[in-house]
Amino acid sequence: MLLAFVPLAAEAGTLRTGIVRDTDGAAIAQARVRAIDAAGRTIGSDRAAPDGTFALDTDGEPTVLEVSCAYCVTTRAIARADETIVILVRRYAVLRDAPLAPADLAALPYRRLLQIATLVPYVVANGSEISDRGLDRGHGALVLEGIPLYRSTDGASASESIVPFALADILALSPLEAPRYGTYAQGGLFAVRAIGSPSARIDGGDASDLEARIGARAFHATFAAASDTGDHRSNGIVAADVPFAGGMLSARALALGDATRSLEGAMLGYATASRRTLLLSHLAVRSSVDNSLVDGAASLRSRGMIPVELSVRATRSTGILPDGSTGTQSTQALSLGAESHGVATETRVAIAYERGSNALAFGSTIGSALTASASEEVRIGERFSVQGGVLTALRTPTLLESESAILGDRSVLIQTRATYTDNARLRVGAVAYSERIASSAGRHLSGIGIDGTWQIAPALAVRAWTLATATSSDAAYPRLSLAPQNAHRQVVWFTAGEALRVDLLARGGPLEGDIRLPFGAYAATLGSSMQAGVRVTTLGIGLR
Repeated sequence: MLLAFVPLAAEAGTLRTGIVRDTDGAAIAQARVRAIDAAGRTIGSDRAAPDGTFALDTDGEPTVLEVSCAYCVTTRAIARADETIVILVRRYAVLRDAPLAPADLAALPYRRLLQIATLVPYVVANGSEISDRGLDRGHGALVLEGIPLYRSTDGASASESIVPFALADILALSPLEAPRYGTYAQGGLFAVRAIGSPSARIDGGDASDLEARIGARAFHATFAAASDTGDHRSNGIVAADVPFAGGMLSARALALGDATRSLEGAMLGYATASRRTLLLSHLAVRSSVDNSLVDGAASLRSRGMIPVELSVRATRSTGILPDGSTGTQSTQALSLGAESHGVATETRVAIAYERGSNALAFGSTIGSALTASASEEVRIGERFSVQGGVLTALRTPTLLESESAILGDRSVLIQTRATYTDNARLRVGAVAYSERIASSAGRHLSGIGIDGTWQIAPALAVRAWTLATATSSDAAYPRLSLAPQNAHRQVVWFTAGEALRVDLLARGGPLEGDIRLPFGAYAATLGSSMQAGVRVTTLGIGLR
């Protein structure tokens, strides 16, 4: 544990004020602070505000302040009367962070996006695609720096062109968000960022890699290249975020390429907030040899006890079909969502009206539908929670589906999840779900999953998840469907150390892993992973 005392200001008497932060400098909201006297009695308590500050008016003279919080090492500090105290608390980082933290992305040996993404509980690979639990026939919507990478031709994305070492963050959003983001997100929405803290790395061995990320206050750039036998990929991304008209103007441009294809894209976004509302908008364009897309959206969100969000979205995409003909897809959507946060409950509802059309050489199809989702989470005490959700959607068919006279998929997803945490070192969850797709090629997918994270010590953790699915289909389908009719997937991920770090991963095949050794401002990383059934070992040196 680490304590720090910084004199800021003081008030006399029994009032004690201070701030709680973790060792990375982040404020810890809702940390419980207890004042303890010389006899060991609790004589006052408070909860830290969102900025980590607290104030204790005690029933006597305290000698010690004790801080406890979710996923923290309980910490004590001397209750000085003549200064405001800053208390630094060590946290169990694996439980605190998202499933994939920047430190994980810097260390892991994987060379494909799908290998990285499928470490997130219940994210599964389907060929070169990723999805949440295999929903929507194994296709999720992939977005890189706000630029959609999925194609209207067949629903596939450019995931194979992404170099994982270029990534700063991967956020997996629930399929229940599909009414807001469009029904192509009913297989899950995966928002990938490549702009982050400055870094640099070079690898050699069975494969070679080069990565550099630079940045100033407003401007950032990332370049990454990977070379495997017969496969060369490169990513270039630039970004700018500047204040404009009382808000923030964001611009992104990217170029992805591999041995067989290239893709370019750009995005311009604007966000501004007032005391009562938050406005977000963006316009994105993307182009490749066989597909192009223009996507625009805006949302207005109210602030208050029951936030309400109104969103509009329009997309136009052109693609080349296998027979050489060209097709055009257009979609427009209007959605309305609301959420409510109670003492022990959290409710979210959303409804959207979506209109879509596909124009092909032999004719066109036009359709519209209402989509909706609802979820309710109930917290039972401080350790248990139960959540249930339902989504009903009609996805606009891809151009390839329209060519095969398929009018789209009307689907219903029902899911439930239970979670237990001891608020210290352990979190365990379980999910059960059922998705029914009604179309000329109907499909029923059901599954049960269990995930857990155990931080054995601050520098020792185990993460694991397993998912068993059963699939039945009524007919063949012109999109790539989830391959096994019944599948069982599992991941066990062991991490030891902080400065010197070791990862071991078992994913139903040979062991994979890495060792990351720091020296000064640099770190050496030895990694070994399986690529297409072949073990690939690399040694890299980069900035910490």
